[in-house]
Amino acid sequence: MWARAREISNDGQTFRSRDPERQRELQSYLRLTVTATYQCLEAYLNGIAYDCFHAFHNKLGMEDHDLLAEWDSKQKRRRFVAFEKKILEYPAIYGRYLGSSIDFSAAPDALFLVGNGKDLRDSLTHQSPYLTPEAREPEKLAQMAAISMDVVEQVLKSTVAYMREVELALGHNPARPAPWLKSLV
Repeated sequence: MWARAREISNDGQTFRSRDPERQRELQSYLRLTVTATYQCLEAYLNGIAYDCFHAFHNKLGMEDHDLLAEWDSKQKRRRFVAFEKKILEYPAIYGRYLGSSIDFSAAPDALFLVGNGKDLRDSLTHQSPYLTPEAREPEKLAQMAAISMDVVEQVLKSTVAYMREVELALGHNPARPAPWLKSLV
């Protein structure tokens, strides 16, 4: 999707001079790239939780157990874990049980992914077709309308950099457990 967006973007045209159908195609690829990137990132984070949960199941405190399993032991039901919490806490929990301190709370890529990147992702994912344009949040519409090659490239770069940093922090060689984790931009 990213390669296709880059191909269209590099056609020498601007959004004003490009054929409208071709411009819609570019915008579709940009939106799909962001959506797929965040789906991949969430799957990666869930994989970290799964690995930690199984590797240290008998040692996990109940709070860590429930967070990694997305479970509420008191109410005996599934519990949603916010994306921001997964980004910042899953590696930290895993690291703690490996005997190392992992903290991404000040890491620029992690902060971008839970900040502006997530705002863009949310603007693409959480629009409701049942709301009138006047009732929608203006910020979400502005994010969606402002999607550009530069913004999507930053989402990709930050995602790859974050995943690499997590792999290294966990003591892994990113080329080994995650050979697909290479520069996409």
